[in-house]
Amino acid sequence: MMKAKRLLIAGEEEFQYEMSWFPEPWNFAESPGGIAEGRNPPPNDM
Repeated sequence: MMKAKRLLIAGEEEFQYEMSWFPEPWNFAESPGGIAEGRNPPPNDM
């Protein structure tokens, strides 16, 4: 259990380091409100 927790913490630290290279890490094309939705807005369900 402790080994798994250490691996999880190491993975989170590596993820934070990699994401620090991107000024807006969550603005990917697939993300809600991202570039793809701006180009092809989803149909209005209401």
